Amino acid sequence: MSALHVERLGFGPDVVMLHGWALHGGMWGPWLDSLAEHARLHVVDLPGHGHSAWRNEITDVAGLAKSVFPAIPRGATVLGWSLGGMVALELARRHPQHIGSLVLIATTPRFVAGDGWEHGMRSDVLDGFARGLADDYRATVRNFLALQALGDENAAQALRTLRSKLATHGEPDPRALAAGLAVLRNVDLCDDLPRIATPTLVIVGERDRLTPPEAGRELAMRLPSARFHVIERAGHAPFLSHPDEVLREVVPFLKRPSPALCATSPGLRPTSPASGRGVEPSPATAGEGTSGDAAAATRGVRVAEEPSPALCATSPAGGRGKEPSPALCATSPAGGRGVEPSPGLRPTSPAGGKGEDAT
Repeated sequence: MSALHVERLGFGPDVVMLHGWALHGGMWGPWLDSLAEHARLHVVDLPGHGHSAWRNEITDVAGLAKSVFPAIPRGATVLGWSLGGMVALELARRHPQHIGSLVLIATTPRFVAGDGWEHGMRSDVLDGFARGLADDYRATVRNFLALQALGDENAAQALRTLRSKLATHGEPDPRALAAGLAVLRNVDLCDDLPRIATPTLVIVGERDRLTPPEAGRELAMRLPSARFHVIERAGHAPFLSHPDEVLREVVPFLKRPSPALCATSPGLRPTSPASGRGVEPSPATAGEGTSGDAAAATRGVRVAEEPSPALCATSPAGGRGKEPSPALCATSPAGGRGVEPSPGLRPTSPAGGKGEDAT
């Protein structure tokens, strides 16, 4: 078992995949192969899950973020689901110059409800899961999987995929399960959100019973540069139950022009039309230093990798892909500076399908 197991596949912009509690990188299902047609995927097993060894020093979400940071290429998109989305937010908070963008699926800044945050699980329910781990952790994990599919119009399909993939990378370490529940109980990133300027796509399931869609909407509203999309009639794992719709949102977001390329001068940072806050230039093009140790990017990481041919041309600024069209660098209709999203990138509301920007 390696310090951190990462499988790599596909071609295109780098996307690091972070799974949820009690699972592993093999649980993304057939959706993973479709996404690999558009991106170079770095599929991580979180510590104590799948093929990755547990590390006793991990006690909080910051420890999880520190453990996976060496596997993240500079300028990569971090795609996190549930607990993995919380780790993604912490990575963007700690390393704003290194993380290019975020895709957060069924993610909340605070898992447990409490004063000032009503969009979470009751603490006594989570405590029940913690007690169940001590009695029968396998049964507890199975019950948790059932909650993830609850309410979804394709619940049977999602639950069947989750159960079939559960043991394909081996069973999780019980210590990692207990520590993961402690992270879910204690993490609260709400106050940090206004300072996380990384471009972000937030995707929620309309019928999610673990992280309510209202939590995702509030998350997107508090982030300075976020788009928000609801998958109708989906539960906690929309990429399993509604893979095509999730793919239609994620792929255009990955292909959007970097905000750094739309700045009119080296000293001008584009701002989010929704908030007026400055958006940090993408690390892929900014050429700035990172708070992480660059030499650590390959230490302690076991990689199962498909060869990647040199198919991706680089732009003069150093990033992958083509120079953005001038039309994409226009100012917003409201007069705010920044990048105007193309029509295909605007999030839709479940009721009318109209574009909706998080404010």
